Amino acid sequence: MKTIANLLLATLFVAVFGLTETPAQSATGTEIWSPVGPRGISPHWTYNPELEFDTDGKPVVAYIDPTTDKPTVKKFDGTQWNALGTESFTLMEASSISFSITPAGSIYLAMVMDDSIAVRQWNGSSWASVGGTYASPGGGAKPVLECSPSGTLYLAFMDYYDLSHWGDPRVMMYDGSWTPIGYPGFSDIMPYKIDLAFVGGQIYFGAKEGNWGDKHIGVYTYDGQGWSTLDDPVLDGGHYNFSLEGTSGGELFLAYTDGDQDSKLTVREWSGGSWTSLGSPGMGDDYVFQLDMSMTPLGYPIVAVVEGNAEELCVYEYINGSWTDRTPAPLNGQAAFYGSGVDLEFSDPGYAHVAIQDDWALHAVSVFINAGSISVPEWEPDKAFGLWPNPTTGQFYLQWNEGTNPVTCRVYDTSGRIMAEGESMPRQQTEVGLSGCRSGVYYVESVSGRSREVRRIIIAP
Repeated sequence: MKTIANLLLATLFVAVFGLTETPAQSATGTEIWSPVGPRGISPHWTYNPELEFDTDGKPVVAYIDPTTDKPTVKKFDGTQWNALGTESFTLMEASSISFSITPAGSIYLAMVMDDSIAVRQWNGSSWASVGGTYASPGGGAKPVLECSPSGTLYLAFMDYYDLSHWGDPRVMMYDGSWTPIGYPGFSDIMPYKIDLAFVGGQIYFGAKEGNWGDKHIGVYTYDGQGWSTLDDPVLDGGHYNFSLEGTSGGELFLAYTDGDQDSKLTVREWSGGSWTSLGSPGMGDDYVFQLDMSMTPLGYPIVAVVEGNAEELCVYEYINGSWTDRTPAPLNGQAAFYGSGVDLEFSDPGYAHVAIQDDWALHAVSVFINAGSISVPEWEPDKAFGLWPNPTTGQFYLQWNEGTNPVTCRVYDTSGRIMAEGESMPRQQTEVGLSGCRSGVYYVESVSGRSREVRRIIIAP
């Protein structure tokens, strides 16, 4: 592991009355989102794109082809998208797919088939059944497939087998066979959308309960014997869509269309027995049709939404206590709402990707990557420190604001590994060399006393 002390250092002390600033670039730069391969991955319009990354960092996308009503999974090889097996690979029609790749690289796809839940695994040449032809004991709908940090596969769905809990949720895990987690029907009202998340090894289940009138978002956790609720009155009242995400550091986040805020975006964190808003409730310029939340490598939430009648794809990242707009200008007005979804995921080494139904590709699936910014502020007076140039080829400068405490600085890659660290004093400029690191997104953390701030740095290809 390198340290900043071992890197090339250059110190410049400035006058006590002010900093010597480098010329700032525009502070209103617009994010660059570029297509991954050709636009229009699917041969026809489609819906519900699902996006994941394999262990080599290559994007893999799954979707239902509406001309066959069967699933297709494709991987990007650096130039084009190639099907895993054949396109529309199931014998019977399918719907409501959910997609997951384990840390070991196993690729799984859950779907509704023959009114039951089926799970298939890619074995390198074909799609094999997991735990039998069907995972559900009978009828089921709206599967959600997630892999825990340890690699255990979990499946949630709406149960249409147990008549005493008709339409209620059921959660199962795969340990050679599909084993129930707790009892079915723990939700108060039949849900119309469900989600799974993990905080470390702890599983959480979310549900939009109720379809007409007031709608409640219920969040539940499993204690090894049963499900208990993380209830809060703030989640009552007209909420429609939501996304649930957790971190290995113990945080649980909920993003949803807020019925109390004209159906705009609100994001909350479970803290101290209640759901605390991150920033002001009701973000964005318009109401939200669709949304998906992911976590940046350092555990900050980032949310992609489709807003308003213009059906504009917008992206917001929470960092240092406030929301940053990472909306992809080249996509304004493209994200169509035809029952499809948006799926936002992070690759290694840390680029955000989004899969959408692409208006400019005749509503076929396209995948886009956030490869950097048109312009990034080099120095912001209200920040604890500035860094430039950004993007960089690997050699960049840090400059700290006024203060009295020593500054501890660390540079992390997207897996949380410390690539460089050291200690400096305020009013100091430091040159950091990461030219030996591969291209991608890195995070620069500055800690001074009780103050902590994180900035993004992009090492360009």
